[in-house]
Order: sequence, then C-alpha cells, then structure tokens
Amino acid sequence: MARKTGKNAKKRLKKAIDTKQRLLDAGEELFGQKGLEGTSIRDLITVAKCNLSGVNYYFGDKERLYVELFRDRLVQMLDARRAAIEEAMSQTAPTLEGLLRAFSRAFFEPFTDPEASRRLTRLFAREMFEQHLPKGMFLEEMAEPTLSALAEAIEILCPNIDQIQLQPN
Repeated sequence: MARKTGKNAKKRLKKAIDTKQRLLDAGEELFGQKGLEGTSIRDLITVAKCNLSGVNYYFGDKERLYVELFRDRLVQMLDARRAAIEEAMSQTAPTLEGLLRAFSRAFFEPFTDPEASRRLTRLFAREMFEQHLPKGMFLEEMAEPTLSALAEAIEILCPNIDQIQLQPN
C-alpha cells in the first residue's frame, strides 16, 4: 500500500509542477501580447488548461503570477550565466578570453531559439513600457549578481586591474 501511495504522491507532485509551469508559460505568452492589464485570469487559465484554483494556489493573483514569471525567467538567466562563469574558471588554465566567450554564450543563449526569443523579448519590452515589476527588481535580482560574479572572475584572472574599473556605473 505504501508503494501505491508513493506513486500517487509523485504523480500529484508532477501534475502540480506541470500546472505551475503551464501558468508561467501562458503568462509569458499572454503578458507579452496583451500586457498585465490586458490579460485576464480567464485568458491565463484557458491557455494554461487549468482552473482558477491553480492561479490562486500557486500565485495568489494575476499580479503575483506576473512578478513570479519575471523572477523565474531572471533566475534561469542568472543561473546560466553563473554556471558559465564557474565552468570557465574551473578550467585548468582559465583565461579572460575563455571567460568572456563562455559568458557571452550564456548571455545570448536565451535568444537562440526564435520562438522562445520572441516571447521573452516581447515580455521584457512590454515591461519596459508598462512597468509593473517592483522597482529595482531586475537590477537587484539579475544585473547586480551577474556583474558581481563576472567582476570576481575578472579580478582573479587580471589581479592588477583597477578596482574602480570593475565596478558597474
């Protein structure tokens, strides 16, 4: 009996993760097309193929889904960029060129798939014009941690570099 219960629990967990991901993906598409205010909860649950309780359970409301969507996408990009930096620095003889090449690849990777790039670019452009995210969220959660990790690696590779040059303006 315990085995069957374990399978059911795994199935429910997978379904829950799928529902949350479908809502995030639907949000990326719809918020990019229509903006936060032009997108209804009904639109979201129709595209995500879930019910209203999914939005309420995972996000509370449409506005929090919007913020969590950005947070999810920013974390993915930040993690990829940090991983690229770590990988470049883990080489036997890391070089500045290798670091910058790896970082550049990770930086542009989200834009290599035309469809994913279109959705992400549209979403970010929408936010630039309508501005619904908490002030400073992008800078604090994405830009600063990325630049700090890159600056740290550059400092290791170029120990004589002027510290002021490493600081973002």
